[in-house]
Amino acid sequence: MDSVQLLRVANEMRTAGQLADGQQLESPIELLLGTDTNPFGDPSELQVMSLKKAAAGGADFVMTQPVFNVGRFEEWMALVRERGIQTSTCVIASVMPLTSAEAASGLAESHRYLDIPAEAIERLRAAEPRAAGIEMAVGDRVALAEMRGRGRRTLMTGEDVDLAKSVLNQTGFSGS
Repeated sequence: MDSVQLLRVANEMRTAGQLADGQQLESPIELLLGTDTNPFGDPSELQVMSLKKAAAGGADFVMTQPVFNVGRFEEWMALVRERGIQTSTCVIASVMPLTSAEAASGLAESHRYLDIPAEAIERLRAAEPRAAGIEMAVGDRVALAEMRGRGRRTLMTGEDVDLAKSVLNQTGFSGS
């Protein structure tokens, strides 16, 4: 069973109270269904088609892989908007501050699908890395907040609460 099929089964459980084998539950169950997506996977069209199937399967929300290339993310969101997907599921864009050039380079090499621009790595090398990473994350959050069709944003900082506080304080955290 793939992720879209699993979403459909779970959606049937919450809307019709029915299991995959046709058995009826005593009552539908309350579920919030979500999935993830990679806006930087190639080809983009295939990623958007998969997202459309997930939304049709009952996904209430979709979280993206971390956005390091806002321009390319906007191109992907244009495809999402063209198909109206953002009207049936909440697209949650993830922001992850980079805190060192070495960590960013390692992440870019081990997870090529993340699209970490070379300019971002150079910026981390040219300045105090943590401050530069926070500045880039703040800029990304602001740009994403203004983007049409994007439902919410999430901040990925692992266990680094101070990093999260720094980014959120500089973006005037509004809870979105």
